Amino acid sequence: MAPPDPLEFAGRAGGKPRRGDLIEATRQVLARSGFYVSEPTTLRPMAFDIVARRDRELLIVKVLTNVDSLADAVAQEMKVLAQFLEGTPVVVGERSSAAALEDGAMYVRHGIPILTYGTLVEYLVDGVKPLVYAAPGGFYVNINGEALRALREARGLSLGQLAEVAGVSRRAISMYEEGMGAMVEVAMRLEEFLEAPLVEPVDPFGFAREHPEVVVDFFSKRDPPARADPRREAAPEDPAAVLEAEAFQMLSVLGFGVVPLGKSPVNAIATDKDHLFLTGVATIDEAFLRRARAMANLMDVTERHGVFIVERTYQRMTVEGAPLVAREELAKLDEPSDVLELIKERRKRPAP
Repeated sequence: MAPPDPLEFAGRAGGKPRRGDLIEATRQVLARSGFYVSEPTTLRPMAFDIVARRDRELLIVKVLTNVDSLADAVAQEMKVLAQFLEGTPVVVGERSSAAALEDGAMYVRHGIPILTYGTLVEYLVDGVKPLVYAAPGGFYVNINGEALRALREARGLSLGQLAEVAGVSRRAISMYEEGMGAMVEVAMRLEEFLEAPLVEPVDPFGFAREHPEVVVDFFSKRDPPARADPRREAAPEDPAAVLEAEAFQMLSVLGFGVVPLGKSPVNAIATDKDHLFLTGVATIDEAFLRRARAMANLMDVTERHGVFIVERTYQRMTVEGAPLVAREELAKLDEPSDVLELIKERRKRPAP
């Protein structure tokens, strides 16, 4: 079956799909490609629109018609989520303020790979990877560094000789051999001179691992985040902010590193060397059901535990599949493992 065309969702209104149409088309393509896909996130502000998992591959996806609207704060939060959840941030977009984006190329903004819907379909459905990626300074390609070094050494060429041919520095040639991407024109000169193919397709979902010089690694997976005062400043008259500060402090005392989030359905990620769970802090009101549904959906797709810390004990301590832990309950726990055991027990217990 052919992948959905976002123009069909839009009724071809002016030939430009709405963002909601593009989100739905993206969800369907991911689902047909074997991903377990979340429901679209409707809470605002939001660092992502959907998350999708296929086996061990997790995508944190933002969908935009105009990629210029990708704010740096949103991109950083996508990278934080991807880092701690061991996933990949990706943006699906159609144009910038200057022009439409080209199919078959991958773009980069704020260190996040950006694909058009057409490029996403080519990659997921047809198995065709982009050949070039656009970053500040122009269009780049992946160079097979091992092949470049082998060809240079087999022909008795020095770094300086190859640098002169390519019009770059000796250091640049050395970095190409180590796996750094090259501008398209440079790669063409090298291939022409060496009479051998060097360019390799770009893996959009592995781009962050392959190009640390483009995608900044903000956090280390090997060590839990620092515990230095993870609380946010809270105005005394703001009950929700006070509850959040108290909850973060109690988690910190238990030994968790707390990474606050500002543009996600959850308030933070709590982690130590053995545990990680999504953390929401909430007062129970009419809007809470939407947050609980979003948390439960995120837990299911990411295969991570999650919990809402609430101001008091309620008859139902699981809402929409999301566990609740009261502030006074959290204060009585002694070990990090106690928190996870309570979350697990609440999650599997049927709500009354």
